Amino acid sequence: MYSVETFERQIFAVMETLVDAAVSELGRLLEEHWAESVMATAAAQQRSAPAAETAVKSEEEEREVTQSNKAITNKFASLMEAWTKVAVEKISMMLKVSMSEAEDGLAVEQRVESNDKTKQTSMKPRAGRRVRPKKHKSESAARSSRQRRKKIERELKPATAAAADSESVIKP
Repeated sequence: MYSVETFERQIFAVMETLVDAAVSELGRLLEEHWAESVMATAAAQQRSAPAAETAVKSEEEEREVTQSNKAITNKFASLMEAWTKVAVEKISMMLKVSMSEAEDGLAVEQRVESNDKTKQTSMKPRAGRRVRPKKHKSESAARSSRQRRKKIERELKPATAAAADSESVIKP
């Protein structure tokens, strides 16, 4: 069976591949859009302006658009990287919580089985004592796994908040 760290690395690698593909596709779409708008603009300018002015304007526009496209693509890549880190952390946390709950469930079953074997045969209360219903072992196990899950979530909140802060800085 894989360790949690191995699982995290594999998920992160998959997510990075997806981010790279998304960033490349965004760049391609921006270039395609730019090329279409340049052709339309050039056709309109040819009808109304001399050729020398049109060539100078289109070179300047091309530089500006290329820089703008790169800036947009870089912002998108940064946003996707932050999102990927948060997503991997959340997936990892869910895995850790589910694994601890499964371990708790096994431990409870083993304790219940061993308690059933060693229980006293007489269930009568002692004289003068009131009988209280006993809490079932699985209730305390569920409580402990809820506490463990909350602890893990508290540990991950600073990382999630930092990624959210980086997203707000990135937005244009």
